[in-house]
Amino acid sequence: MQVFDKTEEQHAMLTSSSAPSIPASLVRCQSEHRLAIQLANSEEDIRKSLRLRYDTFSRETGSQFRNSPHGLDQDHYDDSCHHLQVLDRATGRVVGTTRLLTEQNAVKCGGFYSEHEFDLSKLFPLPGRVLEIGRTCIHPDFRRGSTISLLWAGLAQFITIHQIDYLIGCASIPLDNGYYQVYATLNYLHQHYPAPSHLTIKPALPLPPDKEVPADRESLPPLIKAYLRLGASIYNEPCLDLEFNTADLFIFLDIKNLNSRYQHYYTGGGLNLPY
Repeated sequence: MQVFDKTEEQHAMLTSSSAPSIPASLVRCQSEHRLAIQLANSEEDIRKSLRLRYDTFSRETGSQFRNSPHGLDQDHYDDSCHHLQVLDRATGRVVGTTRLLTEQNAVKCGGFYSEHEFDLSKLFPLPGRVLEIGRTCIHPDFRRGSTISLLWAGLAQFITIHQIDYLIGCASIPLDNGYYQVYATLNYLHQHYPAPSHLTIKPALPLPPDKEVPADRESLPPLIKAYLRLGASIYNEPCLDLEFNTADLFIFLDIKNLNSRYQHYYTGGGLNLPY
């Protein structure tokens, strides 16, 4: 069992509204396991996340990153985000990452990233604190349950400390084989995980109408599976992201609806997480 430790100093840093210049990590894994979790606390830490994102997205989605000549996936949101990282303790490499944007910090950069892809006017204002998760990626050599579990455990700790009520974000489907995977995913979601009917989330750049809907199948991108297991709703009208060559789906999770199995594990049943 992995055990996390947090000092009073770390708690004070985490509850501060500043980001991302946090001078200490969120949590570090105190175990003999190979992986550890932390919040980036230096410019070099953040660069490691940006480099992993660049390498992963350029290879797997064909993203060109014309505005990122230094091998980094970076935009104006990154300066206002916390960067959660999974480390390979043997090498110090960042092998998993996601960025976290609080509602307070979103104001500094003109809103959430999701808002430039979707019309969220019917969603806001929500009666509580909102956190956006985005740019999640795992190094191909570490795509196993332990890596994403550790990332989710760090996320759960952040949510607990900052008293987050809602989690939003985008999950991407590569378009390297055209629209087939997108429509197959949408068809499966429609059949098995319909989005709430009372709330319409409209994309800024919708997909072209499908001529032939693929047969129902169980093949879903791993990250979308992970969100569904947490209890998230995934809205079935994706937005085209031409820079990343992906179709993005909007993710919404009311923390009260977090899957009880995962809530028990990530918020105290299997890990000693601080409150």
